Amino acid sequence: MAVDYDLTGQLVWAGAVLLNIYLSKNAEILDGRSVIELGSGVGNTGILCNEFCQEVVLTDHNKEFLEARSKHHLTNFLLLFSLTAEKLEWGNSVEISGILQKHPGAFDLVLGDIGNEKEICRRLKASVNHIY
Repeated sequence: MAVDYDLTGQLVWAGAVLLNIYLSKNAEILDGRSVIELGSGVGNTGILCNEFCQEVVLTDHNKEFLEARSKHHLTNFLLLFSLTAEKLEWGNSVEISGILQKHPGAFDLVLGDIGNEKEICRRLKASVNHIY
């Protein structure tokens, strides 16, 4: 596996902590829903959502990190919690279409604790627009 000096998806960011606090206090918005998380990183929000949701799909752009996640300890979480992990580079319509084909029911919620650069936000918006 290549060394990835971009630690973006390998840390729990303050935004994720705040999102998880909000979701845990308002869990009724998750009940029975289908959720896709954009930029899931280590997957904490997806694991929380799985307690309440019918379906949870985690996405991240870092292919090496997703592969490592599937080979190591998070495999147990994915199996235990019935989570799905997919590669998604925001704005990549081919990857989004592939995810939507694998998960043909519409997603009720698109979650993320991300978006701090203008260009990234443009790609993020394009991804959300494609999903909906």
